[in-house]
Amino acid sequence: MVGAALGVVTADGALGDELAAALSAAAAAVNAAFGAYRAVDLGTVTPPPPSGALRSAWGTSTQLQETFEGSTSPVELRVGATLRLSATVRPIRDASTVTGGTVVARVTGRVGSTTVATWNVTATGGLGQPNWEWLLTH
Repeated sequence: MVGAALGVVTADGALGDELAAALSAAAAAVNAAFGAYRAVDLGTVTPPPPSGALRSAWGTSTQLQETFEGSTSPVELRVGATLRLSATVRPIRDASTVTGGTVVARVTGRVGSTTVATWNVTATGGLGQPNWEWLLTH
């Protein structure tokens, strides 16, 4: 916001009533405009926990967890803005290569068309190797 008030100082250099009223109105407008926004530390926002587990064809499984990836700086968001979440699964060609920390998906948070946060969904453990019986029958 930019404003200018010209020629409203009295002859003795004091602020005139008109300038005081204009400054008061400007301050109220600025406070109202900035009052509609809040600084949000997106590192403290937790998306819904991943449901289920990661499973191999031979029957082993591991749980999933999400980890915030992004800036530690707060983001200014309009009060009432909707954070929309979407997930992208990363294909795994060989389940035996999954270990703790392997990224299996990514959750993206957007406000409007702007990406404001991302979380990696990772395996908490490994899936291991198939046993010899499974290898013989598959």
